[in-house]
Amino acid sequence: MLLLRSLLSFLLELAALISLGVAAFHLLPLAWAVPVGIASLVVVVLAWGRWMAPRASHRIGRPARPLLAGGFFLLAAALLALSGLPWPGLAMGVGASALLGLERFGRGRDEERRVREVRLPVPPEQHLDVNERDDPGADAGRDDP
Repeated sequence: MLLLRSLLSFLLELAALISLGVAAFHLLPLAWAVPVGIASLVVVVLAWGRWMAPRASHRIGRPARPLLAGGFFLLAAALLALSGLPWPGLAMGVGASALLGLERFGRGRDEERRVREVRLPVPPEQHLDVNERDDPGADAGRDDP
């Protein structure tokens, strides 16, 4: 379930970024489309990386994060529809709704733990084998040829 949500979220993030550029070129005059499109992409990428990404240093907690992400994806879907692309906008809206449903009903304790492990990986010294540690009693009872 976590893999499905992660994949859907990643695809919706990419589609949302593309929809910002498409909307800028369809809804604004060409003189404004390029600077507004680039500025909106930069702002969204920086904000997403700061507050929404799985490894963000100041990640927004639940339940606000999935609601904000779903709202952003639905806004991007509306921008696609307003740009004259109703079918991609509808597909993105359905994907955003599915993601919100998956976030609401498919989250368990194990998945919360796995998300925390992605954000806070185990230090390398904890990955050492028992025999590699500086513990003199670790080799007791072991028969080496």
